[in-house]
Amino acid sequence: MPGEDLYLDVAAFGVLIDTLDSAADDMKAANDRLADTNSGDLGNVGLDAAAGKFRDKWQYGIEQIAKSTASMADGLRTTRDLYVAQEQATADSITAVGSAIPDVPAAGSSLNL
Repeated sequence: MPGEDLYLDVAAFGVLIDTLDSAADDMKAANDRLADTNSGDLGNVGLDAAAGKFRDKWQYGIEQIAKSTASMADGLRTTRDLYVAQEQATADSITAVGSAIPDVPAAGSSLNL
């Protein structure tokens, strides 16, 4: 198989990309839900204050992690797509070269010249 030295399991790569996409979406959704909470939602002033402190400390960081995760998924998606395209181009080139080589007569057969 061409490319045995450099092999990418395209299906496994797809699973990784989907997992990263889901993680980024989940982080964004959790951050949005936390940002939309108020004391009436949490039911306790102390809990609301703790959630507010958590939100203030972690909101930006979670946003950055979500953005980085989404960017990583995009980069992996591009890598996978380029790998698949290159594998196809290599296979097409090998087929073209093979088609250009004339058939060699079998040993012991006579040439009809």
